[in-house]
Amino acid sequence: MFGRMPKNRDRAFFRRRGGFFPFLTALLIMGAAPAYSRAKAAEEPPPPINKEWVLCITAFDVSALPSSNRIAGEIMAKTLVDALDPVNRRIRVSREYAYYADYARAKALTGAGQALAAKREERDLLLYQGNPSWKYRRELAAADEAIAELEAAYREADKIPPIEGEPEFKLTEENAGNNFPPPPEPGNEYRFCRDQNADAFLAGSVSEYYGRILISLKLYTLFTRSFQYEDSIVFSLEDMNGAMDELAGRLRAAVSGSAPAAITVKTAPAHAAVIIDDSFAGRGGTTIIERPPGPVELRVFAEDHRTLVTEVELNPGELAELYINLTPIAQAALTVTAPEVSSASVYRGALYAGEVPLTINIDQGRYEYIFVESYKGSAAKVFQGIDGSAVFEVREPGERQVERMRRRFYGAWGRFWVILPAAVLINGIAATYTNAYNQGGDPGIYDEASNFRYISIAAWTVFGCTVAESVYRAFRYLYSSNEGVIKMER
Repeated sequence: MFGRMPKNRDRAFFRRRGGFFPFLTALLIMGAAPAYSRAKAAEEPPPPINKEWVLCITAFDVSALPSSNRIAGEIMAKTLVDALDPVNRRIRVSREYAYYADYARAKALTGAGQALAAKREERDLLLYQGNPSWKYRRELAAADEAIAELEAAYREADKIPPIEGEPEFKLTEENAGNNFPPPPEPGNEYRFCRDQNADAFLAGSVSEYYGRILISLKLYTLFTRSFQYEDSIVFSLEDMNGAMDELAGRLRAAVSGSAPAAITVKTAPAHAAVIIDDSFAGRGGTTIIERPPGPVELRVFAEDHRTLVTEVELNPGELAELYINLTPIAQAALTVTAPEVSSASVYRGALYAGEVPLTINIDQGRYEYIFVESYKGSAAKVFQGIDGSAVFEVREPGERQVERMRRRFYGAWGRFWVILPAAVLINGIAATYTNAYNQGGDPGIYDEASNFRYISIAAWTVFGCTVAESVYRAFRYLYSSNEGVIKMER
């Protein structure tokens, strides 16, 4: 009724099977753990690169000091170097971050591209090694497989890891040994940084200034390719400690990097162009742009509005929001007419403006070149931005005479090229008859030789007249043309 109980053999089987399932479960968990760890590692972002920011301190220039004070100058320079000991990190602004990201990407792509090009060249050379066909096919397949891997590596080279936003601050190994190389010559700053494996270098000078001490500092950075920070201080020997502490504090702030500043601009009118430090930032406004703290030059301009040029001081960690309303330029209406013609084109400088009669607006206080042209001729004047009218006398000043002189010059020039070969031909025939008579002495050809000689003289005379006429017509043509242009400009 209740079913058959399992026999002893069946109970043994269930006991064995009950012990087998926990063992299988443990194996599955152990196999899944590495896969889970690999998936978790794939999800984690790669560690950042470029974790160090290296500074090279060059020897300070103390040559301007008297010999007795040069030791004091070197001590001041060493004091400024010691002031950098508390600096451990540097904060990178977006511009510096972008520079190192682009550099890392370019370096990775260059390395991957060179490896791929070398492998492709190696594959092409397999054909000329003279190997048996079976060996050639095997090496060719291996080369194709390697090229495919290098192509994939080249595609992955563009995906560089992130750049460290706060790298560790360090001095060069040479500076760590209290050795300071001489500063580079002007124009060699970038190469100097590369040779020293440094991201920046600090140069300074100590000199006398009307009985006081003048210290000047300059910090050159790779990402700007210029001296990003310059500072100087003048003090007396009695105030040396306070002055050195102040200068050292500013130097630490420059080297460690401050919290980035930001700026955003809104303009009226909406089509105004915004230029920040000679770089186009947008029209009608900008997004939030990160900049290093310090002054930036802001330029906003729009058509028919006065251009604004100003300097804005950006503070660390602050957003400067600027609302700029450009002032419209007062304009004057100028009516252009040409009574002598029914149709004429008006140009403002070299730009076509329309047909007469035409009213145009000129900025007050500004001069503008107006040019009117019609089928009869042209005229031009310069106007200042004042309300009024401009009447142009568009006539043909000497144009018919110029055209007539042009046709006469072309006619003389054509006759010149017709008579010249005829004169040369007749002269050759006359010379042939003359030589035949002189050689043979035949009286029968004397008359013909004499006639051709006279014809040759007449031909050269006509050619000379043609040359004179061509020169005269050319001068007349040029004179008439210049006279007509002068009259038209007046």
